[in-house]
Formats: sequence, C-alpha cells, structure tokens
Amino acid sequence: MIAHKAAIALVAMAVGAATANAQPLEKRFRVGMQFGDWHMSGTAENDSRHVFVQTTAGDNGFIGGVNFGYWLSEGTALDFSVGVLRVEYHAEFEATGASTEASYVTTVLAGVRQYFPRSTYGGSVRPFVLAAVGSFAGSQSEAYASYFVTVESRTESALGGQLAGGVDFLLSKRFIAELTVGANVMADFPESIGGRFNYGGPFVSAGFGILFGHG
Repeated sequence: MIAHKAAIALVAMAVGAATANAQPLEKRFRVGMQFGDWHMSGTAENDSRHVFVQTTAGDNGFIGGVNFGYWLSEGTALDFSVGVLRVEYHAEFEATGASTEASYVTTVLAGVRQYFPRSTYGGSVRPFVLAAVGSFAGSQSEAYASYFVTVESRTESALGGQLAGGVDFLLSKRFIAELTVGANVMADFPESIGGRFNYGGPFVSAGFGILFGHG
C-alpha cells in the first residue's frame, strides 16, 4: 500500500515538474507540509501501570509535520522540520475497571540537503540526500477508573536523527513538491511511550511547499 501511494505521488509530481520552467533556488526559502507513513522497527509491550489493562502499539502509522528550508546554493540547503508521529494502540477493559490512554511522539530536526548530480542544478527535478539530527519527545497520559480514579501523565525525550533520500519537483516559481524515503533513528526513551521505547524505523512521505525570495 505504501509503495502504491508513493508511485502515484511520484508520477503526479513528475508530470507537474515536466511542465514547469526551471527556477534557481539559491538564497530562497521554503515553507511546507509533509505527510506519509512509517513502520516502527521496535517491539510493543504492556506498559500500563494497572494489571487489568493491556495496551498494544501498532507497527505502522501516519506522520505529518511542517518543514522550513533555505538554499545556501543550488546544491546545498538547510532543512528544519517539526513533526508528529501518531501512535496507534488498543485497550482491553475488565469488569473491575476501565482505562483510557493517549500518547504521541514529536520530532524537532535540523539538517542539510545535498542535491546531486550537478547537472540537475537549475532543473525542475532535483534528487537529494538528507541528514538531520535533533530530539524525539514523547508524552503519555492515562486515566484508570475502578473503586477510585487515577490519572497519570509523563513525558520523555531522546536524541535522534533522520537519514533519507528523495526528489524535489519544482512545479512553478512559487510551488515545490517532494517525495522522500528514509529512516528515523533514535536512542530509547528512559520509559516507554505508547507501549514502545523506540520509534525509529523506515518511512515514506510526500510534501508540498511554497517558495519565497528571489534566486
């Protein structure tokens, strides 16, 4: 399913870029949004404080976020992103009590995009590689009701990064699209969030942005 969506997005972006005029990007800014799917490489566990509740985190999920970029030259761009990983989970309830949980993981990353080969500089289709580092922050809250009500919440953070490759498609002087495939890597959280200590793993995403400034 992910490969099918990526293929459709790639064809649509390539068609749009093929009809666009090439534009210089040096000293220009990009503000955009990204969305896609990831697959977590870790394993889930029961992290509930209450023995009557079983929580299971899903292996796949939706990613979304905003990114900002600045081209230092036609071949190199700074990249900043803030993203959210949606955590899927399942809860089972016993006759002695009921529980609700909510958890999410956010990322704040800064890195560099390097475009290649040099012959694509100034073109409307520009392959790139991306390396970024930053932080992964997780938050989880849980409410348990039985003979009494217990509410707990906690946040965790860990260092991480992202390695990826993709293609930028210049659709016009003001609009740009991209398709990216890569992997998130991170250290384990000190305590699990949403049933997991680690949210590293491969992802595929598509994005659209607006270009500002003049090359």
